[in-house]
Amino acid sequence: MAGRAGRPQFDTEGVCVVMTSEASTSKYLDILAGVRPVASQLHKQLVEHLNSEINTASYMTSVSVALSFVQDTYLYKCVLDPNLRHNFGIARDADLQEVDQQVHSLCLNTLRRLDDSGLIRLAEDGQQIEPLGAGRIMARYAVCFESMALITSKLSAQTSVEELLDLLSHCEELQDVLRRSERKPLFELNKISRYPIMDAKLQVAKVGDAHTKTNVLLQA
Repeated sequence: MAGRAGRPQFDTEGVCVVMTSEASTSKYLDILAGVRPVASQLHKQLVEHLNSEINTASYMTSVSVALSFVQDTYLYKCVLDPNLRHNFGIARDADLQEVDQQVHSLCLNTLRRLDDSGLIRLAEDGQQIEPLGAGRIMARYAVCFESMALITSKLSAQTSVEELLDLLSHCEELQDVLRRSERKPLFELNKISRYPIMDAKLQVAKVGDAHTKTNVLLQA
């Protein structure tokens, strides 16, 4: 991502430096030359963006407004381009009506995912949208959808601290690669944890995956 930290009244141009490997150099040169088109990736995070707009802004109160939001993005411009729309599972020869139907389905299905996870509420008529507390938390703290959906599906007033630690340790944002050199010190930490991870024999488990690593470090 490149942006401008602006003094528009003084600066008439800017410089963007792309640091990449030698193997990828030709890719970026092709992009600069206009040989390789740049396709939007918004559809991969559309659920987070729609949640943020619904739960932090007051204007997005209906499905039609959400659809208008999507149609104002670069994603929609890419979908309209016959040379790019195949990146989004739409046939190159699709007409405008088919394209708009696909975009409407994408938007509506995304809103239903948010509704099913308790992050927004869709009215019975399927048109009006209401923000909810969990969605506001997701937007405020930039939590990814999969993590927030996991939390809303598992968290309850009866959730224990141990269960909460296990729940958080499965959230995508807290995952980290487990390195071989970390296994022994993490095992020692697990032995002195308040809620140690146990193996099938009810003995303190060795740390063999990212979830266990996260759990142990949360208690450290």
